[in-house]
Amino acid sequence: ETSVLRRKLLEHANLVRYAENLKIDFIEAGASLSSNQPFQSDSSSSASRRGPSNW
Repeated sequence: ETSVLRRKLLEHANLVRYAENLKIDFIEAGASLSSNQPFQSDSSSSASRRGPSNW
């Protein structure tokens, strides 16, 4: 039971981290659009900001 609970908690933490990263991406996209700068998606910088994926 402990390992099941631990796995569920880790899954929850991963989902929370994923949602927070999405929120940051949307905020950054909105900020760049509101300042009339073209939004440039740089996959290397967003991947390094997110860190390793535990999916």
